[in-house]
Amino acid sequence: MSAFASPSMSAVGAARAQVWRKSVFVRVLGAAGSLLLSATALSIVVRLVAGEANGLVAGNVAGVAILAAGAVAVWCFAFRPMLEADDQGIRIRNVFGGHRLRWDEIREFRTDQLGLKFRRVDGKPMVGASVFATTYFQVPLPPQLPFAPHDRRAERAAEYLRQWSAGSRPDDAMLLPTDADRRRSKLTNGVFAAGAVLYGLAELYDRLA
Repeated sequence: MSAFASPSMSAVGAARAQVWRKSVFVRVLGAAGSLLLSATALSIVVRLVAGEANGLVAGNVAGVAILAAGAVAVWCFAFRPMLEADDQGIRIRNVFGGHRLRWDEIREFRTDQLGLKFRRVDGKPMVGASVFATTYFQVPLPPQLPFAPHDRRAERAAEYLRQWSAGSRPDDAMLLPTDADRRRSKLTNGVFAAGAVLYGLAELYDRLA
């Protein structure tokens, strides 16, 4: 399982479409994080209603708003992004908005930490697919790090789509992760999981203290 994007196959008429979404791990982590933030916001609301909240009412209301916004943002990051390709072109759904491009509208495929980007033939601004994004900020981590954001998943997808845009359906085997990618994914998943567990334990301790 990849840490950030997982491809799947779906039938579209007589042809098959290639679909990329965030991996199951990221979606589970996103759901858990969103529920945790929502539960924390709900507990503050309950204490406000019961008159047991600490601090000013305005501060608690602001805290609830921030937690609620965070829960929505985490959920959208984990579940909204999608990239679908078929014989006609690609369909992109990002956290905000989406695009549909025909193969003959795409001039170049590029990758970076913000995902897979498509340069248009007509010169309009590039379109990005955030399903491969490992961060929404340009963090200059060296690629040698085992958990560095930039790896070859998006690059394999770019080469796959590049071949498809040239007129031939590529071999799906080229999307399979290498042993190095699997090791990197396990380490990345472990880092994320450990962070989530530590945050949950800290929240539980704060509630019980």
